[in-house]
Amino acid sequence: MEIWLIHIGELLPVDGQTRLFRYGILADMLAERGHSVVRWAPTFVHAYKRQRAEKDSSVKVNDRYRIELLYAKGYRRNISFSRLWFNHQIARAFKRRIKDEKPPDIILSALPAPGMCRVAIEYAGCHNMPVVIDVRDLWPDIFLSIIPHGLRWLGRVAL
Repeated sequence: MEIWLIHIGELLPVDGQTRLFRYGILADMLAERGHSVVRWAPTFVHAYKRQRAEKDSSVKVNDRYRIELLYAKGYRRNISFSRLWFNHQIARAFKRRIKDEKPPDIILSALPAPGMCRVAIEYAGCHNMPVVIDVRDLWPDIFLSIIPHGLRWLGRVAL
């Protein structure tokens, strides 16, 4: 099977000696079992607030596993308009890049990455394939916690 994994927050093999998290472990296991894995991730490293690359890049991990890095300008604070803009940029970059890709058999996309999840759902619908949304975080709903109670209804509308 051809499988796409989408996650914006985990460290990657290109980040050096890092501990594997859920998507890294899954990518390795799938590739070891003969599946082709394309992992979509940003050039921006959420954990360290720095760029991995200054433009879109493709990294071959092995014959069955590659990482597609999507450029987006980073952010300094997790709860900020810069992060909202980052998510918008990354979704646009993903939508642009997948046009030239062979459709996978299935897509697994992690939330928080609302824009990328939306693009994945639209793409899967156009290609009649399954997509699984892995809800891992309530972001961007966390923004509601910094809004005064009387104005949270307005925040919900904005989100």
